[in-house]
Amino acid sequence: MVKGLVDYSRFEKLDLKVQPLNPIIEEALNLVKHEIMKEHITVESRLSPLLPPVPLDHGKIQQVFINLFINAVHAMEGGGNLTVATSRMLLTEEYLEGLGQSLSCFGPGDDVVIAEIIDTGTGIPEDKIVKLFDPFFTTKPVGKGTGLGLSVSHKIMELHAGWIGIRNRKEGGALVTLLLNPRKGVYPNHEKNTCC
Repeated sequence: MVKGLVDYSRFEKLDLKVQPLNPIIEEALNLVKHEIMKEHITVESRLSPLLPPVPLDHGKIQQVFINLFINAVHAMEGGGNLTVATSRMLLTEEYLEGLGQSLSCFGPGDDVVIAEIIDTGTGIPEDKIVKLFDPFFTTKPVGKGTGLGLSVSHKIMELHAGWIGIRNRKEGGALVTLLLNPRKGVYPNHEKNTCC
């Protein structure tokens, strides 16, 4: 909890290097492998080999994926399916509308790297989705989380001039979408990215 508070309250200089995203995701999956196996969760990995490299802080982006994988595992106690996919696309108005949120720093025609994490868990009560990135807000029972993982992840994506969103799936479970723009620079002096 103390580490989470420090991560949330302190803006550190990003150690940016242009690098591929997929190996970071694979490392994060490996780091939570024990939790995944303990809950008898099946992992499907659909990582595109065609992604361009992105300016990333390796440790911080890895922390985002670890947080998201752990959340998915906690939503699927007793088993389920976890799908991790990456792709590259030119954003369309239809796709942006489908995200269901305003993204002021992304628009149609932007060339982006997309990462998606899909679980078959319990989903999120609709009245709580808008609070998910608030510090200390959690849908988990006492002892399962501090309510800082998603707020820290949101801040890390913000520092990378990226975007993160979470929504329920019609089929059940939740879908987390992350957008990164390989051509977009990171905001100087860690200024707030209004898109996130």
